[in-house]
Amino acid sequence: MPINGTISPLKPNIAGRRLRQTVHGDGDDGSGFPFENACIDDAVEAYMNTPAVRDALHVRPDAPYWTDCTRAIDYSYEDLLASVIPVHQALIATKAIRILIFSGDVDGIVPTSGSRAWVESLGLAETSSWHPWYSTGGDHFGTQVGGYAVEYEGGFSFATVRGAGHMVPAHQGQRGLDLFKAFLNKQPL
Repeated sequence: MPINGTISPLKPNIAGRRLRQTVHGDGDDGSGFPFENACIDDAVEAYMNTPAVRDALHVRPDAPYWTDCTRAIDYSYEDLLASVIPVHQALIATKAIRILIFSGDVDGIVPTSGSRAWVESLGLAETSSWHPWYSTGGDHFGTQVGGYAVEYEGGFSFATVRGAGHMVPAHQGQRGLDLFKAFLNKQPL
């Protein structure tokens, strides 16, 4: 969906052509190849930093340039292997927030089976067993199964997103948005 008539984040090649005209002028992003052939991360980064998007997201004018990767964070091998299960257990114990964990069902990087295993390792009682949740499918497809969900005590939910890989919004934008909206609006999945 374009913001204020600007580029669409879901169509990076179109975004690249528009950005080439408006940002770079000559179609070169400085890497030596035309912008429309850039990877999606390049298009997303450029898109997120356009004045219209920054304004729509209420980004302060003095805020730094957005990037999806930074070397400013010092990652360590120990952090890489550290479990986040204790963090989730502590958050669940507070009963102060709801938690949604979701996984693209064709994610080859963090497979749904692995996510399900660690969610089940929390030992929470199910309040709603596995069931389909529904997505509008956008303007073209009508309502359809968006994935499957299970809900647990303490406001903890786990959902899959049908047909999505590791980057749910890039693979199944409408389904990801519908899942996010349902969660924010406290609607049952």
